[in-house]
Amino acid sequence: MMISELHVLPTTRVAIQAKRWNLNTTVSSPEIDKFRGAMDKFRAEYGIFITTTSFTRGAINAARSGTRVITLIDGEKLLDLVAKYQVFVKPKVVYELDKEFFE
Repeated sequence: MMISELHVLPTTRVAIQAKRWNLNTTVSSPEIDKFRGAMDKFRAEYGIFITTTSFTRGAINAARSGTRVITLIDGEKLLDLVAKYQVFVKPKVVYELDKEFFE
Protein backbone atom coordinates (compact mmCIF):
# COMPACT_ATOMS: atom_id res chain seq x y z
CA MET A 1 0.00 0.00 0.00
CA MET A 2 1.35 3.36 -0.94
CA ILE A 3 1.30 6.20 1.58
CA SER A 4 -0.93 8.23 -0.69
CA GLU A 5 -3.58 5.52 -0.33
CA LEU A 6 -3.77 5.86 3.44
CA HIS A 7 -6.71 7.76 4.81
CA VAL A 8 -6.32 9.90 7.88
CA LEU A 9 -9.20 9.51 10.32
CA PRO A 10 -10.50 12.74 11.77
CA THR A 11 -10.13 13.17 15.50
CA THR A 12 -12.19 15.16 17.92
CA ARG A 13 -10.99 16.56 21.21
CA VAL A 14 -13.49 16.02 24.02
CA ALA A 15 -13.13 17.62 27.45
CA ILE A 16 -14.74 15.87 30.42
CA GLN A 17 -15.20 17.19 33.93
CA ALA A 18 -16.72 15.01 36.64
CA LYS A 19 -17.14 16.22 40.22
CA ARG A 20 -18.93 14.97 43.29
CA TRP A 21 -20.71 17.98 44.74
CA ASN A 22 -22.49 18.37 48.07
CA LEU A 23 -26.14 17.44 47.49
CA ASN A 24 -27.24 20.79 49.00
CA THR A 25 -25.49 22.76 46.25
CA THR A 26 -26.12 23.21 42.55
CA VAL A 27 -23.69 23.82 39.71
CA SER A 28 -24.04 27.41 38.48
CA SER A 29 -23.02 29.22 35.30
CA PRO A 30 -19.56 30.34 36.53
CA GLU A 31 -18.54 26.67 36.75
CA ILE A 32 -19.66 26.12 33.16
CA ASP A 33 -17.78 29.25 32.09
CA LYS A 34 -14.58 27.96 33.76
CA PHE A 35 -15.05 24.62 32.02
CA ARG A 36 -15.49 26.37 28.68
CA GLY A 37 -12.21 28.20 29.37
CA ALA A 38 -10.48 24.85 29.94
CA MET A 39 -12.00 23.63 26.67
CA ASP A 40 -10.45 26.65 24.95
CA LYS A 41 -7.06 25.99 26.53
CA PHE A 42 -6.98 22.40 25.23
CA ARG A 43 -8.81 23.19 21.98
CA ALA A 44 -11.63 20.77 22.77
CA GLU A 45 -14.53 20.71 20.34
CA TYR A 46 -17.03 19.08 22.70
CA GLY A 47 -17.45 19.07 26.46
CA ILE A 48 -19.17 16.78 28.95
CA PHE A 49 -19.79 18.13 32.46
CA ILE A 50 -20.87 15.49 34.99
CA THR A 51 -22.06 16.21 38.53
CA THR A 52 -23.70 14.26 41.33
CA THR A 53 -26.05 17.15 42.04
CA SER A 54 -28.05 19.38 39.65
CA PHE A 55 -27.53 22.42 37.42
CA THR A 56 -29.05 25.86 37.80
CA ARG A 57 -31.05 27.35 34.91
CA GLY A 58 -28.12 29.73 34.34
CA ALA A 59 -25.70 26.78 34.02
CA ILE A 60 -27.99 25.10 31.50
CA ASN A 61 -28.21 28.32 29.48
CA ALA A 62 -24.42 28.80 29.66
CA ALA A 63 -23.89 25.25 28.35
CA ARG A 64 -26.21 25.94 25.42
CA SER A 65 -24.56 29.21 24.45
CA GLY A 66 -21.42 29.48 22.41
CA THR A 67 -20.24 27.60 19.36
CA ARG A 68 -19.19 24.37 21.07
CA VAL A 69 -21.51 21.81 22.59
CA ILE A 70 -21.36 21.10 26.33
CA THR A 71 -23.42 18.12 27.44
CA LEU A 72 -24.62 18.29 31.04
CA ILE A 73 -25.17 15.12 33.06
CA ASP A 74 -26.70 15.66 36.50
CA GLY A 75 -27.02 13.18 39.35
CA GLU A 76 -30.38 11.85 38.20
CA LYS A 77 -29.20 11.29 34.62
CA LEU A 78 -25.99 9.73 35.97
CA LEU A 79 -28.03 7.20 37.97
CA ASP A 80 -30.09 6.41 34.87
CA LEU A 81 -26.91 5.77 32.86
CA VAL A 82 -25.40 3.62 35.63
CA ALA A 83 -28.56 1.49 35.75
CA LYS A 84 -28.92 1.31 31.97
CA TYR A 85 -25.36 0.16 31.35
CA GLN A 86 -24.99 -1.65 34.71
CA VAL A 87 -21.71 0.07 35.52
CA PHE A 88 -20.50 -0.55 39.09
CA VAL A 89 -23.85 -2.10 40.04
CA LYS A 90 -25.18 -5.61 40.40
CA PRO A 91 -28.79 -6.52 39.63
CA LYS A 92 -30.85 -7.21 42.73
CA VAL A 93 -34.02 -9.30 42.84
CA VAL A 94 -36.81 -7.96 45.04
CA TYR A 95 -39.82 -10.07 45.99
CA GLU A 96 -43.12 -8.60 47.05
CA LEU A 97 -45.87 -10.56 48.74
CA ASP A 98 -49.14 -10.73 46.89
CA LYS A 99 -51.75 -8.83 48.95
CA GLU A 100 -54.37 -11.43 48.07
CA PHE A 101 -52.36 -13.98 50.09
CA PHE A 102 -53.58 -12.36 53.34
CA GLU A 103 -57.25 -12.14 52.33
